[in-house]
Amino acid sequence: MLTNTRLTRGREILSVHDVLELLNFELSAYDECSGCHFTSVKASLRDETGSNWHGASLHSDGPMTKAARRIGRQVLDEVHEVYNID
Repeated sequence: MLTNTRLTRGREILSVHDVLELLNFELSAYDECSGCHFTSVKASLRDETGSNWHGASLHSDGPMTKAARRIGRQVLDEVHEVYNID
């Protein structure tokens, strides 16, 4: 019988502070996200993908546009695939 498991990739380990800095650095590359910033990430038990954190709080100095939300999600997903927190 075959099992339905996914292989986990090794992830680089960063502090929570460094993950937030990286998220915000990546977000700052987009004009649509001017005034937006991530404020926190949530530690979790390691999941089936190998990740030990999830979600991040995204805030905006003004109204949050759909484009900013979409870009924020994309940035979060890309960083989430590569890094774990210590």
